[in-house]
Amino acid sequence: MPPLVATLTCAPVQAQGWPAQGKNIQLIVPAPGGGGTGDTIARIIAEQLAVRLRTKSPVIVDNKGGANGNIGAAAAAAAPADGYHLLFSWAGTLAVNPALNKKLTFDPRRDFEPIALLADVPNIIVTRNEVPAKDVTQLAGYARANPEKLHFCSTGNGSSMHLAGEPFTRESGARWSTRPIRPRGRRPPT
Repeated sequence: MPPLVATLTCAPVQAQGWPAQGKNIQLIVPAPGGGGTGDTIARIIAEQLAVRLRTKSPVIVDNKGGANGNIGAAAAAAAPADGYHLLFSWAGTLAVNPALNKKLTFDPRRDFEPIALLADVPNIIVTRNEVPAKDVTQLAGYARANPEKLHFCSTGNGSSMHLAGEPFTRESGARWSTRPIRPRGRRPPT
């Protein structure tokens, strides 16, 4: 996942008196609760923000997952421009999705103002222990020699995992399986 960025859903506001004592701050996260790195980091940031503001203003994490972040970003763009509604997002939602979907209900440039770079989360490649590859060169060779035996998985079209995997696929010559993945130990539904 590329660097995570918090953005404000309003034009610049005056800092005097912000946040008002006891007024909730909503941190919109465009991923499901427990949905991985983004949600985890957002919860840590929300907790620390509440402590550092030294007010009785709770920071509420509001998960609005779906459509590779578009649902949450659209909700943030539609929220009041009052400084109490923040979007915790990443490059896939704000930079990639506009190139993939021309009918978004938000415009990252018009609707959001970046306020902080909070984390840099690298993408990694992992395999099951049964795959006889100990590095990326061996994985590429195994994938070429065993077409459609391996699956390539990501969090969805336009995600950083997807966009990192596509050049690897092209450059390695791998052909991934398109069969549905069934979790080990589970029988398919009847």
